[in-house]
Amino acid sequence: MKLTVLLFALSIPFIGVSAWCQCPGQADTGTRTLTIFIDPKLNTKQDQVCGFLADANALFADPRGANIPVRLGLNGALHSFERREVITNCNDTEALFKDLQHHNPPVDVYVIDQIGCCPPIMGAVTEPGPLLGCAQPNGPMVVVANAASLAGVLWVHEYGHTHFLLHAHAASHKDVMLGFIRSGHIKMSPCERDHFMMLIKTPCADDVQGQPSDIANFVRQTFIEGIPRSEARAYKAADVKKLTTMLTNCDENSSWMNIVLVIGMIGDHEAFVPLKTFLENDPVPECGQEVPLSTYQAKEAVPIALGRILSKSYSDDVFKYLQDGQQSKNWSSRVSWKRLNENENTRNTRLALKDTVGLNFYQASVAKKSGRKP
Repeated sequence: MKLTVLLFALSIPFIGVSAWCQCPGQADTGTRTLTIFIDPKLNTKQDQVCGFLADANALFADPRGANIPVRLGLNGALHSFERREVITNCNDTEALFKDLQHHNPPVDVYVIDQIGCCPPIMGAVTEPGPLLGCAQPNGPMVVVANAASLAGVLWVHEYGHTHFLLHAHAASHKDVMLGFIRSGHIKMSPCERDHFMMLIKTPCADDVQGQPSDIANFVRQTFIEGIPRSEARAYKAADVKKLTTMLTNCDENSSWMNIVLVIGMIGDHEAFVPLKTFLENDPVPECGQEVPLSTYQAKEAVPIALGRILSKSYSDDVFKYLQDGQQSKNWSSRVSWKRLNENENTRNTRLALKDTVGLNFYQASVAKKSGRKP
C-alpha cells in the first residue's frame, strides 16, 4: 500500500526564539546563512543547530583538509515544519522534497528524525534503509538530528550535493564527499573546493573505482544516503558465506542492517536459511538484555532481502515463506522476540507488511521482465 505523505509547514519561529537570531560567533558578513526548519517532534534547540553548523565550519577551516573560506550560519530563527507520515520509501521522500522546494520561505535545511530512502542523486542509486541525510542539486538538504559527532561531516557532505557534487570514490584520501561517513573525512579535491566556493557547477572527474574492498570492511561502513547498489552488486555468491557468519556474531550487530541488505542485493539463494534463522532467533539469549533497536530493524529487513533474492532466482521455499508471512497471525509461531514495550500484534503487523514489501520487489521484477507494469 502506497503511503501518502501529508506535510504541514508552519512559517513561524520556535517559541522563545526571537524573530532574528544567529549563532554565537557568526559573522555579520561573509557567512552563507541557511534557513533551517526542524521537525517539532524532535525538540531540537537552537544551540544544538548552532553546534552542527560550528562542526561544519570547523571542517571547512581545517588546514589539514578543506581549508577554504566557506562558513555557514543561521538565517533568522529556526522554523517548524511538521509532517504526519514517517519517511519510509522513495515516494515519500520525493513528496517531501517537492513540498520543501515550493515552501515559502524557501527551505535550505530540514532537520528530521529519520529518513528511509534517498532518491537518486544525479544518477547514483542507493538501497533504501535507515539513512543519515539526502539532498538534491540546487535544492534543500535533509539531515537527521542524531548524527552526533558526525554532524559536521554530514552537513558539509549534503551541502556539497546541493552544489552539484557527486560521491567521491577514492577512499584513501578521506574525502568528505565519500558515500560513507567517518569523523576523519575532512579532505576535498581542488574541483570539490571550487564547487563549495561556487566557482563551478560542472561534475568533477570521477575517481577510479578499482576492485571491490573486502566484503566485511564494506558492510561495516556507515553509508550516508544508503548502500550504493553498483558497489554492492560487485560482490559475488562466494562473499555471502562471510556475511552470514557475521550475522551470528553479536560484535557485528552495528553492521547487521547493511549485511542483510547487501545479501539481498547479491541475490544468492543459499542465504535463505541463514537469513531466516537470523530473523527468527531471539537476540537476547545470544547478545544479552541490552538489545539496540537497530538489531530488530535488521531482522525486520530480512523479508526485503528475501524479495531481492527471489527476484534474481525464483524458489518455491522463499516465495512460500514470504507469502505465508503476509498473514500477521503466522508470525506468532515464527518469532518470540519483540521490540521494547511492544505487543505481539504490533510486531506481527509490521513483519507482515515487510513480507508484502519483499514480495512487491519480486513482482516488480517479474513485471519488468515481461514488459508490463507491476
